[in-house]
Amino acid sequence: MPDLVTHGCAGLLLGFAVAWRRPAPRLALFVAGNLLPDLLTRVPAILMGEIDAKLRPLPPLLLYGWEPMHQPAGMALAALGLTLLLPPQGRGRAFLLLYAGMLLHLLMDMFQFHEGAGHMLFFPLWTRPFEIGWFSSEASVLVAGPLAGATAAAWWWRRRARATPPR
Repeated sequence: MPDLVTHGCAGLLLGFAVAWRRPAPRLALFVAGNLLPDLLTRVPAILMGEIDAKLRPLPPLLLYGWEPMHQPAGMALAALGLTLLLPPQGRGRAFLLLYAGMLLHLLMDMFQFHEGAGHMLFFPLWTRPFEIGWFSSEASVLVAGPLAGATAAAWWWRRRARATPPR
């Protein structure tokens, strides 16, 4: 099921649930963390695949070497690298929010059925794949619209709740 829409909506909904009436200036980091594993693996793999197919053959590492960024250890390195681009104050919290979003991404993906792949949760120490496999990747077509609607409604309710003073 999880695609960028469902990952983004899930990140926002969870962030709204945690922050509700409080300001959530770093909610974007959590949502970005939920989107980044696919962006860090799929986008380079697609670009390298196009170069490999249309221009010149590339080594397998450039074609398939992005997958560790979709595993917990690679996610931690990516979150660390990205937080180093931020101002020094608040880097620890930024890292935790990015990495928490990435782990939510992984949790959502583990419920998906993968054709012979799965997730190597303890890569590089242990490469045995794991997945729960309750639904296929096509399930996002059915879920994305209602989930986006629920996210828009939560956004509206949250804005409204924050605008009215507490009693």
